[in-house]
Amino acid sequence: MLRGIQKNMIQVQTPKSRYFETAYFIMRAETSASASKSTPNEMLNEANRILAESNLLSRKDSRKPHRLRGRLYPYFCGVLTGASLIALVWLAVLLFL
Repeated sequence: MLRGIQKNMIQVQTPKSRYFETAYFIMRAETSASASKSTPNEMLNEANRILAESNLLSRKDSRKPHRLRGRLYPYFCGVLTGASLIALVWLAVLLFL
C-alpha cells in the first residue's frame, strides 16, 4: 500500500535461483481489472516464465569468455615493447656518454 492506493502484487519464492530469493510482481492498474477474469494459476505461470527467462539470460552471460583475456595479450606486448625501448635508451646512454 502506498498512500491509500492499493496495488495488486504477486510474490514468488525462488529457492533454485542463484540470484533471487523472492520475486515481487506488481500488476498494472489497467490489467488489475481484467486480471480478476483470469485464474491465479495463469498469473503465477506468467511470473514463473519471466523468472525462468531471467535465469536463462544470466546463464548465457556467465558462459561468455571474459573480455579481459582478449586484452591481456596486447597489454603485455605493449609493456614488453616499452621496457625494451627503455632498456635500449639506457644502454645507448651508458655506452655513448
